[in-house]
Amino acid sequence: MRFYVERDTNPEKFYPVSKRDVVQKFDDLPKRYWDNINTDPPFDRKKGDKPALDEAEIKDVVAFLGTLTDGYDPAKDKDAQKGTGINEMKSAAD
Repeated sequence: MRFYVERDTNPEKFYPVSKRDVVQKFDDLPKRYWDNINTDPPFDRKKGDKPALDEAEIKDVVAFLGTLTDGYDPAKDKDAQKGTGINEMKSAAD
């Protein structure tokens, strides 16, 4: 949650900073995908701007997200920790 709230206002918290003090924003995503990054409000902030949500609002959103459930319990799913391999994803897409 904090990443999305502060990724543009305080990018140095999440991305590497060069020796010249330049933040290497979005270094975890190939440049060809940068046009897909959501920069619509509330993701339209600039470095140094006030974040879209304050600490209390972040906690409220996290608490709300914790209420969302469809009854799924990964502890009861014997396959939950196995993950999905690339071959299964390819075959599911076909």
